[in-house]
Amino acid sequence: GYDEPIMTSPFRAATVANAFPETTVLMVHMGGASPCERNNADNVIGVAKLCPNMMLIGSAIGTEDVRRAILELGSDRVMFG
Repeated sequence: GYDEPIMTSPFRAATVANAFPETTVLMVHMGGASPCERNNADNVIGVAKLCPNMMLIGSAIGTEDVRRAILELGSDRVMFG
């Protein structure tokens, strides 16, 4: 999230997802829950496209970003919590 951007970067999550391909990686809040991170959804969706074991959780995120994630990744890769 916005308070720990280095620890929650989608690129860092991709490193973990690629290191453990049999493990499901949950990207909570699609990588951030702050209004200043709106553009981070593009990076998160792009990374998830490259990591089939990454699931996005669309809580505290704008509905358009969640909708776009569903359209680009499929409904089986996006959750709401």
